[in-house]
Amino acid sequence: MNEVFKILHEVYDPEVSKVKGILKLSSVMTTRRHSLKLYAQLSRLEIRRNSFAVRVVKAWNSLPHEVVMSSGVKAFEAKLAKYCNDQPVKFEYEEELRL
Repeated sequence: MNEVFKILHEVYDPEVSKVKGILKLSSVMTTRRHSLKLYAQLSRLEIRRNSFAVRVVKAWNSLPHEVVMSSGVKAFEAKLAKYCNDQPVKFEYEEELRL
């Protein structure tokens, strides 16, 4: 998520981060949550589905506005950590060890 934030907020050199459009913003302007929604690129091959640009879209688009529109990288990291810690745990893998 940190890398996506840096690419979209142009922390990196814009010429380098926008080469061949690694991440594409959604053209739909009626988005919920935040205005930096990413376009979900279609992928036919398994190797493409596991690439960075495809894997991060769903997670990034589900973040709230306050996290995505942070003022800087450190603020983003802090807000992302708080957001993740506030999420309910879906699975608890507590099982007795059998020896």
